[in-house]
Amino acid sequence: MFYSKKLEKILLGIIYVTSFLVVAVPLVVIPESYFPYIVLKTVIMRVLIELAFFSWLVLILRCPEYRPKKTLLFWVLSIFMLVWLVATIFSQSWIKSLWGNYERMGGLFNFLHYYLWWLVLVNTLKNVKHWYRLLGFSLLVSVVMCIYAIGQRLGSTYTLEAGLTRVNGTVGNAAYLAAYLLFHLFIAWYFFAKANVWWKKLLYLAVFALQLVIMTLTSTRGAFVGFSAALVLFGVLALVFKFYREKSVRVFVVFSFLAILAGSLTFIFKDTSFVHDNYYLDRLTNMSIQDNTIQTRLISWQAGLKGFKDYLLTGVGPENYNIVFNRYFTPDFYDYTGDEVWFDRAHNTLVDMASMLGIFGLLNYLAIFLAIFYIFWRFYKKQGYAVHLTVLGLLFVAYFIQNIFVFDSLNSFIPFFMMLGLVDCFDRLNATPSQTVEKKPHRLLALPLYLLLSAVAFTIIQFTVNIPQVAANQYTYRAFVAARAYDYEAFMTNYVKAAATDVVPLDPINLLVQNLSDVTVRNRDKLSLEEINKNYQTAIELAEEGIRLDPKNVYNHYLLAKLYNGFAEITQDGAYLSKALESLQTCKVLSPNNIRIYWVEAQTYIIAGKYDQALESLDLSIALAASIADPYWFKYIIYQQLGDENHMYQYATEAILHNYPFRFQEDIKEMIPHYQATEEYGILERLYLKLLNFEPKNLTYYEQIIKYQALQEEFQKAIDTAKRASEAVPAYSDRAYELYQQLLPRL
Repeated sequence: MFYSKKLEKILLGIIYVTSFLVVAVPLVVIPESYFPYIVLKTVIMRVLIELAFFSWLVLILRCPEYRPKKTLLFWVLSIFMLVWLVATIFSQSWIKSLWGNYERMGGLFNFLHYYLWWLVLVNTLKNVKHWYRLLGFSLLVSVVMCIYAIGQRLGSTYTLEAGLTRVNGTVGNAAYLAAYLLFHLFIAWYFFAKANVWWKKLLYLAVFALQLVIMTLTSTRGAFVGFSAALVLFGVLALVFKFYREKSVRVFVVFSFLAILAGSLTFIFKDTSFVHDNYYLDRLTNMSIQDNTIQTRLISWQAGLKGFKDYLLTGVGPENYNIVFNRYFTPDFYDYTGDEVWFDRAHNTLVDMASMLGIFGLLNYLAIFLAIFYIFWRFYKKQGYAVHLTVLGLLFVAYFIQNIFVFDSLNSFIPFFMMLGLVDCFDRLNATPSQTVEKKPHRLLALPLYLLLSAVAFTIIQFTVNIPQVAANQYTYRAFVAARAYDYEAFMTNYVKAAATDVVPLDPINLLVQNLSDVTVRNRDKLSLEEINKNYQTAIELAEEGIRLDPKNVYNHYLLAKLYNGFAEITQDGAYLSKALESLQTCKVLSPNNIRIYWVEAQTYIIAGKYDQALESLDLSIALAASIADPYWFKYIIYQQLGDENHMYQYATEAILHNYPFRFQEDIKEMIPHYQATEEYGILERLYLKLLNFEPKNLTYYEQIIKYQALQEEFQKAIDTAKRASEAVPAYSDRAYELYQQLLPRL
């Protein structure tokens, strides 16, 4: 008996310590890793949860009181996990649905850990005080996060990405940070309402204020919409249930009404200089339907809903939203994002659930929130605590609303499942005690076997999943650094090792394929044709393996086509151009309106010397999206190779007018003499403005811009340019003033 009790304390100790460490995981950043805010952080969390879970498995075999209780949330979350499993089995790319990718670290395997952590917590934290300790520690972690974010905003050298306008803390994304802080705003508010001594109230009020300030510095509109909706609802409930009579929440009643008033006035006067000149207020009040971000969200939601209809029952599979997005991609997306056209999330959790998990996933996700509010209502009817339950209920309201505009990550899942555990605790506290059949522990003699099996299972997971993923991530990081330094050998060796090591090699494969041609060209003089052939063949084999694992991802086929083109261009082997065209045909089936496919097709024909067909592909691209500059530039290159100056400069002009993002100064400079000869001053102004992007302090460029603006009789613009030049180069101030005096009379 003594041995059994001692083991129980040890196992509970492991569970408590690992759970507190899980809560602290959002603070982890590992700079020298690929996706330093995400991948290894997730692996650390998984190891901690696995340690807690296997400790719990041994515990429940010896101590029946820790075995799962069939509560409402137990059934809802367990069915939700079953839906995830079914959606993964019938997924359009099951390997991605199971493992996720580096950027998101989603998928069934990772999501299962959150569920298992919740299962362990609700069956081991028996006392509500234990929950308050966990929440209190999480609140402390969030304060550390806020202090880090302040340092980040002030440009502290101890932070990554120092000096950010929109702070992202140790989570790497402003929207993720806002979602994380949203939970802790309400936790601080809840503890404030519970506190019965003044210094505790003052402490929680200060924490609340700090969280609110940092959430403002994230400038994340979705989180503020959720928080604002919660405040409005609290104001209404304060009047209905007369919360304002209770001293414990009077401060927040006043705060809610003042915040609603301040927010309303800010929106009313959003066009004033006071709001417009403040970056944070301007961004938070800029919610026009014409806003680029809002437009991209609407387009991605529409694609997701169309995909929902296609895969109604089981969805396209977790982590496979990109399949439906690409299928229903619309070219006007380019008007709002430029280069960012490969979406893997709808930026709306409801649409994500519907498209990736199907109708049952969507309904089950909604059922989680219905269950929460039902539990709160039952608890209130039986035990009261209206204010406390209201604050917790508003947390989930705010979280649900903000998830209409974003999606979850590790940094929001951890507090979400933690709070679901507290809700389940309330449900158990509210339950009527019932007579249960006593469960007997398993024989003590079997205990060593249970310990051994748990240790073996834990070890197997480490050596088959976690350790390989850590090693692969390190190989990927080294290869990524090597690519930037154009270190060919390190680049190739590390990506191949990463692909061979990882449980799912899609990320290192895509990165290798994406960058191989560029790194090869940079090292062309140092490499033998035999070595180039060998490494391209290796990359092609890996790319084909990636397509086998993830066949409906248009991006994989797109990258393979570009790889074939790069290989054909270096080796002059036309057979690979035919393969490129085959891959591009597959791309068109998977994403008919993605104009980048037509650009690569044009590149294939250019390499083959088939310029007429290349022009046809570019015309198809322009027909889909006439406002995009790239196809006009490609036509300029073709006509340049053909020696057709008339068409050449016709399409150069179109590219410039459509704001082509020049990558080399030489491309700009070689066109200037033509436009000087034709006296096209507007085009010359644009070209010199583009040159400033490369040399922002080149006064010759400023002088030329001023000259061509004056020749177009745009004298105010010329004065403004002279002012900008003096700000960029203070020594230019006298010359700027001289120009000002010359231009002012001509206004």
